[in-house]
Amino acid sequence: MNKKVLLAIILVLTALAIAIILILKSTLSYNEIIVDEGTWNSIINNRDISTDINLDEIEFNDYNLIIDNESNIIYYSVVDTSKKYNPSIKYKSNQKVSIAVNKNLNDDELDKEDSIKIIIYNDNEYRIYTLIATKYPTLSVTLNESTTNKKKPTFSIELFDNYVDSSQRVLKSDGMFKTIEENKTYSFSLHKQSLGNNKRENNISVFGMEKRNEYILNKEEDTSEDKKYVRVFVNNKYIGIYSLNFRERKINNIERNKEANK
Repeated sequence: MNKKVLLAIILVLTALAIAIILILKSTLSYNEIIVDEGTWNSIINNRDISTDINLDEIEFNDYNLIIDNESNIIYYSVVDTSKKYNPSIKYKSNQKVSIAVNKNLNDDELDKEDSIKIIIYNDNEYRIYTLIATKYPTLSVTLNESTTNKKKPTFSIELFDNYVDSSQRVLKSDGMFKTIEENKTYSFSLHKQSLGNNKRENNISVFGMEKRNEYILNKEEDTSEDKKYVRVFVNNKYIGIYSLNFRERKINNIERNKEANK
């Protein structure tokens, strides 16, 4: 091996080592970014509040969190692991910013609506988000606004299953979304593209339930044994905690009650 080849190999390996170090350094832990009250106030007092900077993405333990940039709220569905209250953090912003939080994560902070604050900031501006750490899984629906059927718009769905023994944390599918009673009851069916670009049922198991392709979300009390509770988002807007169940077990009674109350 001549000297030029050896030198080239050394340079490549050195560059790779530097890249790995930079990647590792870009991953923070939650406890590393906790600041005391004096530091927090110093960040705010020396900068202007602004909505020109925002978080585009943030990950805890390699899972994307849901960000509502209009309400300035970030939702963290907690998985019961050793790192649940000191997760590794990666984030991406529309500007170069630093990040900090005002307090520790622990059991007492679960599902509090206005407790933990996250601040992103640069030399001149800052923006504050509320972090809601929740014991509930999350279900995020993105509606296709261009669909021709406004009563049953097509959508993509992403469900984050935070149950300890979950075999698949993130479930994704396309489907149809129907409003049965505004802010109370919704149903959805899941589909996938088959060969020939045809739609077919996408039967998946949610929270360990048997595989189905039709589900219902109900905000009212659900006494059935197999329901699961989930925080629901539509187009990244939080709409509440709903019970999730199989569609055929609930839908007929709900629709009959609606007819009876007309």
